[in-house]
Amino acid sequence: MSKTIFHLVYHFGGRGAVEARAAFDAVTQAKAGHKVVIITDHSAAPAPPGVEVISSGWRIPEPTRELIRVAALAATLRKALSRNTPDSIVFHSGTLGWPAIRTARRIGALSVYVVHAQMLERIQNGGSPFGPLRTRFYLSADRHSLHKSDRIINVSRYMSDFAKTQGVSSEKMKTVPNVFRAETAFSEPSDRDVDIVFAGRFAPEKGLDVLVKALGTMPTDLKVMIIGDGPLRDQLLPKIAKLPMHVQTPGWVPRDKLLAIFRRSKILVVPSRSEPQGVVVLEGMSAGAVVVGSRAGGIPEMVSHGDNGFLFAVDDAAELRSTLATALETDLFPYATRAYDTVTRYSPESIYDLTLSSYVR
Repeated sequence: MSKTIFHLVYHFGGRGAVEARAAFDAVTQAKAGHKVVIITDHSAAPAPPGVEVISSGWRIPEPTRELIRVAALAATLRKALSRNTPDSIVFHSGTLGWPAIRTARRIGALSVYVVHAQMLERIQNGGSPFGPLRTRFYLSADRHSLHKSDRIINVSRYMSDFAKTQGVSSEKMKTVPNVFRAETAFSEPSDRDVDIVFAGRFAPEKGLDVLVKALGTMPTDLKVMIIGDGPLRDQLLPKIAKLPMHVQTPGWVPRDKLLAIFRRSKILVVPSRSEPQGVVVLEGMSAGAVVVGSRAGGIPEMVSHGDNGFLFAVDDAAELRSTLATALETDLFPYATRAYDTVTRYSPESIYDLTLSSYVR
């Protein structure tokens, strides 16, 4: 039976995993015959086929004005309700739970919270990158959304287990990972001109400082690339400049160029302290870069140590160093081949049924 589904998401069409997930869910549901409406404060992309996008038109910079962004989405939600009555209201940020849950209860719709990350998990494993007021605001929003929404969708089993520790009922939770379509082919690791690559935010939870420490005593002829930007840039770049090998630091690069770099790389290091799922892992695997990842969050759900990649203890630079040394001396092609097979489990086709069944009654 056809349903009407609203998705509330900040900055629809943006470059992050949250925006990509909202778009995938919406398109998948529309293709199945549901009426799908994206409600956003600002749209950076045209509406996908079969999906209506209603934007407030308020281009509000970053979450520095989060309350204004919530108000903008709430107003746009009211506007959308004048034309459609949804069966489900899906929201992709804990702060959007206040308008989404309240509205869903009033009209008898199902409220669905897609949990891409939790502030409490980040604090426990990497530290909050925000000041005390915003941190408390996000904690309150997550708590309200987790306990008051009708259904919770987590992007990994790890995040489902973490929600259970906060008293969230397992009956109302589902695990629906982010999807990724594998590349069609990749070259053998021996043909690649980058030994080690990192791609991510320069932020505490991503653990770049652990990688920098590990590289400090590694061979000088290694070819290393560190991609990204973020709040720890000024702190980390001087340390990277002092490493014994030459390290390229191109800053942030578009996704198509990032995947091209992964296709040139032997090893992708993901040293995160907090990683709800870690789509970058799938991106690297798809391009044939063997992942050396921390045992954080959802990473071990994708990387099996000694089979399709390598794992090391969170925050352990010495173990990371020895693991990298082992990987660099190993024939990586069998690892890359098995990793590519892993990525297929996260294809849109594999997640299709879960995407359709999890958002409606």
